[in-house]
Amino acid sequence: MGFVNVTNAHHGGCDQLGWRRKFGVIIPSTNTIVEPEFHAMSVPGITAHTGRIHIRNQVLDSDEAFQNLLLQIREEIGDRWGIALGRYSEGAILHELGDLEGAIASFAASADLRRSLGLDAAGLAFCYIRLGRAKAQLRRPAQARRDFQEAER
Repeated sequence: MGFVNVTNAHHGGCDQLGWRRKFGVIIPSTNTIVEPEFHAMSVPGITAHTGRIHIRNQVLDSDEAFQNLLLQIREEIGDRWGIALGRYSEGAILHELGDLEGAIASFAASADLRRSLGLDAAGLAFCYIRLGRAKAQLRRPAQARRDFQEAER
């Protein structure tokens, strides 16, 4: 979990609610408390964003069971991270092969996963740069401009 710097001066940017900061947390599927607590602690200009990961065994009656929970959490986060990296690589390959629409879909999927994890601001910026380049090649200047601006955040 972590903060994402948003540079929208005086509410003038595209995010009218999270103009100061966005706070993200990844929550195990078995936890029903954290998400409502984050929203209850809201502050003007700061938005809470949650992502859920699946937990298979809800029994936490021993230290060993809790260690197993931590292992499951790490595996779930790692799987999503690996998929995000794979989709970026897929997008790069498709772009090189001239399949710009396929590249756009792959880079967008990678960006969505990276954003949901909230762990990789530089990687997210690279996704938007590659999205912008592909859209520029397809003669979609307004969309490309938005992606390049998103990369600067």
